[in-house]
Amino acid sequence: MPTIEGKSDYLPGLDGVRAIAIGAVIIDHTFFGPFTGGGLGVDIFFVLSGFLITRLLLMELRVAGRLRLGRFYTRRALRLYPPLLIALALTFCLFLIVGDDYSTSPTWQALLVAGLYISNLVNLHQGYLVQTWSLGVEEQFYLFWPLALLLIPALRRSRWTLLALIVAFSVFRSVTSTGPNPYENRGLPWYCVDELLIGALLAVCWVNDQIPRWLAKPWVGAVVAACLVGAMVVTRSFTPYMLGGYTIFGLLVAVFIANLLLNPRRILSRALEWKPIAAVGQVSYGIYLFHNPIFEAVKHLGLSRIPFIGLSYSATAIVTVASWFLVERPINRFRKRWHAKSLASAKLASTPDQRVKEN
Repeated sequence: MPTIEGKSDYLPGLDGVRAIAIGAVIIDHTFFGPFTGGGLGVDIFFVLSGFLITRLLLMELRVAGRLRLGRFYTRRALRLYPPLLIALALTFCLFLIVGDDYSTSPTWQALLVAGLYISNLVNLHQGYLVQTWSLGVEEQFYLFWPLALLLIPALRRSRWTLLALIVAFSVFRSVTSTGPNPYENRGLPWYCVDELLIGALLAVCWVNDQIPRWLAKPWVGAVVAACLVGAMVVTRSFTPYMLGGYTIFGLLVAVFIANLLLNPRRILSRALEWKPIAAVGQVSYGIYLFHNPIFEAVKHLGLSRIPFIGLSYSATAIVTVASWFLVERPINRFRKRWHAKSLASAKLASTPDQRVKEN
């Protein structure tokens, strides 16, 4: 795949970041008392997603001079829908076998809203599919973000424009998160968009060489990593996060990612590139989709904690690995080859007058 200004298309350490994020979510859903902040793993995914998708969009603009939105959404569907359909089928089968203690609506409704990526918008208890709210947030953001990048040049050039948007959405969430339970509207996309934009800000800075060099210092990565882990360990209530905490956490995640990118050969990056950790990160999407239906089904067996962990983790691993090797990896290879060919063709077809000039 083409690169931007000599930057490698492969970004070391990011599979390790995915592994940290999914590990936090899994531990949180296993109900380990000392780790109630594990749900912040979702926020790591938001920042990472905003960075990676925006970077790819900027790459296409640089190389081809335009964005083919139809092909962008087709690639997204090829990446996301095959494992999601497997998760929906798994959920339906498990529901038929063991039922759902939490379901207050017909199962087909939960399957439908999850399949349409609108779980976060519908007032419906998802039960087996409760984790799909964050997928809805991301896909709703990406319905508009590529077009915004294409039509508003400042978004792909100016870090200050993006920073202003981040502050605006953060303030909006803080001002509107009132009442006895400010967290109840967490899944609404405009309450999460600042974290996706933080990832986009990192992408713009990375592509335009605007990342401050002091972020490369080894102590920065160590301090920020400690802050992120500390936040996940000590968090007992998410109400403060609705009042600016999510923005601060997202900025720390972005600093951590920047430190990894600027130090690909240092100890922290190499540790996150360790094959078992990177492998977990590579299949993190499948783990995220499959773990909750399996966990909910295993709960019906009435097992104590250790057998519950052993059975639910093993079953999740088996389904995830099978999905990866039989479905996801072959489709991903086709998707990447198709994208590379499309990008190369667009580059050859474009003329200097058609190209988008970037600073």
